[in-house]
Amino acid sequence: MGGELGFPSRLKGKFYRVVVRPALLYGAECWPVKNAHVQKMHVAEMRMLRWMCGHTRSDKI
Repeated sequence: MGGELGFPSRLKGKFYRVVVRPALLYGAECWPVKNAHVQKMHVAEMRMLRWMCGHTRSDKI
């Protein structure tokens, strides 16, 4: 089990792949792509991955 709410990590991963990532990419389709946008997408993805694993940036993994 991972996270504060007791959802399994596999369920969080599936939710991320099925719901969150497509929503982010759909919104990004209408933007003129800039490096700042790409960086923000990477940041959002890493935050979700850390949340799914129950880690923070200060954990230094």
